Amino acid sequence: MKLVIPELQRNICVREFTAKRGLPYITPHGLRHTFCSLQIASGVNVRTVQARRGHSRASTLTDIYNQALKTADERASGVPDDILTPKERKKPLFMPQQA
Repeated sequence: MKLVIPELQRNICVREFTAKRGLPYITPHGLRHTFCSLQIASGVNVRTVQARRGHSRASTLTDIYNQALKTADERASGVPDDILTPKERKKPLFMPQQA
């Protein structure tokens, strides 16, 4: 049997928990969005995130988290450059031979 706590009671519990610890208040629904956005930003596959969120279609997830997906895509586009140009060297690893 699944324990169901009314939304208002959940929010009160979270508010008390965060206040006692000096943390900023965020609703349980806000935590869900934050966690999902962090998963996407960390490169977790969209289908995996979709399944863990309980969405029946991946399109639901992509519609809601469109901005997080764009940010993850922008970060991913810089990965090859980061790999081939380590910050400490400031020069590409693979330099063409000069004749």
